[in-house]
Amino acid sequence: MDLGDSLWGINFIFAAFTGMIMRKFIVAVKADHVIDNHTMNRVSGLLVDIMVTAAIAAISIAVVMEYWLPILIVSVVGGIISTWSVIYIGSRLYRTHRFFRTLMIFGVSTGTLSTALALLRVVDPDFKSPVVEDYTFGAGIVFIFAIPLILFMTWPVRTFLTGNWMYFWMFFGLCCLYLVGCTIYFFIKSPKHVLKNKRQVWLKKK
Repeated sequence: MDLGDSLWGINFIFAAFTGMIMRKFIVAVKADHVIDNHTMNRVSGLLVDIMVTAAIAAISIAVVMEYWLPILIVSVVGGIISTWSVIYIGSRLYRTHRFFRTLMIFGVSTGTLSTALALLRVVDPDFKSPVVEDYTFGAGIVFIFAIPLILFMTWPVRTFLTGNWMYFWMFFGLCCLYLVGCTIYFFIKSPKHVLKNKRQVWLKKK
């Protein structure tokens, strides 16, 4: 049940791949002339607006009022760390559409996919850039490597329910392993010159 709840949170990955497979099938049977990309972009924009509205409407005011202090602390501290790290890494890791891709990752890191799509629509209203499609493919690949993290995502909750801190520290250790792995990958994939200007937050493209 815990695994099912965790997978439900990333159901957009399965939905996106289903849509891609269906489009490949339509192209294969030479029926792609019935697909109007302009109309699909308009429908996608409308659905993103509905999704963002639903996400905001789902916030419980009573819960926010009761736990406003820890929410404020986590939001401020997490927001500062996320903003700096995403901008710093995004400007060095991506080679094309750097700002769009960084904005997409920032939205996902500080909220959900709906947040990321809402931010991206500000600078790319019709989703003409390949950022969304690339992110979907990337999320599918990352999903394979993130299976252990998804399986044990509920362990901090078990700490709260049982009072046993072993679950928390084991999950914390797993997150540290992922952090080390991602850091190594960053140094391997990033061009050599990006590490020269370490103090510059947004690295100017050469």
